Amino acid sequence: MFLISPLVSALGTVLVKKYGAGVNSLRLNRDGMAVGALLLAACALIGERDATIEWTPTAIASIAYLALIGTVFTFGVYFWLLRTLPAHKLAVIPYVTPVVAVLLGVALRDEAVHASTLIGCATILVGVVLTAR
Repeated sequence: MFLISPLVSALGTVLVKKYGAGVNSLRLNRDGMAVGALLLAACALIGERDATIEWTPTAIASIAYLALIGTVFTFGVYFWLLRTLPAHKLAVIPYVTPVVAVLLGVALRDEAVHASTLIGCATILVGVVLTAR
């Protein structure tokens, strides 16, 4: 059951690589994000009826950042790169993301890093280097 997500992700990547060469990167992203937004909104309406919504400037800024930088920009660049790089090299991006998050936490929030975290990051980076070779 836990292999469904990687399988669907790989299938999507292969289909975009095969059929999406002439399609604008933002257009490739638009429809999937619209469907995802509708499904998340429906889940929120069903599962979070009693939750109060506080539209603070911080909440609005975080949503705008995640929508524009974390989604539109990121997936736009990903689909653009998919046209020029082999799919197997881009497949390691999800593995690098936690390492980047740890580095940002250390650099921007002075988060503590334990030995197990360093070992995990090193393991990820070794795997990425072996994949790239």
